[in-house]
Amino acid sequence: LLKKTITANYLTIADLLAEFPHAQVTLAPLIELLPKQKPRLYSISSSPALHPQQIQITVGVVQVVTDAGKTRQGLCSNYLAGLTERDRLRLSVRTSSFRPPSDPEAVTLMVGPGTGVSPLIAFLQDREAKLQAGQSLGEAWLYFGCRNYNDYLYQEQLQTWLETGVLSGVEVAFSRLGKQKVYVQHLMREQASQVWQILSHPKCHYYVCGDAKMADDVFEVLMDIAKEEGGLSHTATVEFFEKMKKEQRFSTDVWGVTLNYKSSIEQLQKDNYSQAQKWLDRVSHGVGNR
Repeated sequence: LLKKTITANYLTIADLLAEFPHAQVTLAPLIELLPKQKPRLYSISSSPALHPQQIQITVGVVQVVTDAGKTRQGLCSNYLAGLTERDRLRLSVRTSSFRPPSDPEAVTLMVGPGTGVSPLIAFLQDREAKLQAGQSLGEAWLYFGCRNYNDYLYQEQLQTWLETGVLSGVEVAFSRLGKQKVYVQHLMREQASQVWQILSHPKCHYYVCGDAKMADDVFEVLMDIAKEEGGLSHTATVEFFEKMKKEQRFSTDVWGVTLNYKSSIEQLQKDNYSQAQKWLDRVSHGVGNR
């Protein structure tokens, strides 16, 4: 019963104290048990070439409704959503190897559903800056995914980039518009000929950003496309992608915790239960009930 209560409702230590008022806990064990807040990592959505004095990010605001009907909010995402202009916060910037090609004439194939589009927007801003500087650009294609038109991030900006030549094409997979769910990997399989034409270009750079399960699914589709459209054997297909990786033309920015929704929730529940159980054990042995 305790495990079900904790896992189904995402109970915090504060919730447990309210639920079990007989457990009189002093400040010292609480401080000892409370974990240090881990930094939240977000991909930057802006290019210093276009916005040298700004850092833009794309954040999905996390809100989960528990079995008890209560809404649990992601700590950092909701904090960021509540900020107003001129508010201050502490952050640090890390150097990333996930960056646009140095050659502006390189062909680019980008896959970023949902907030996975974040760093790809920065790439496109970089292309916009190069175009404004009079440089010639290679083709750039984006495969984006969302539930419906209400979740279509950067729709107007992407359309503008299409019109100005920053983008060559945008393909959008909507997962909640019809009876059948359509994800980016489904759309890429349907457009196998187009995908292979882009991918097989000797200057093609491939980028994928999002959860690891999606990235794996997309890669499986790319493997199939290389075999079916490119006529490559399995060995040749593996060598094809290994060559891209060796030449730093195959880049991923994925968060491996989210293998898929069900497994990630199950893992979250296990972690929460383990932490709560540890806390209760310490309380019962070190403090006792009154």
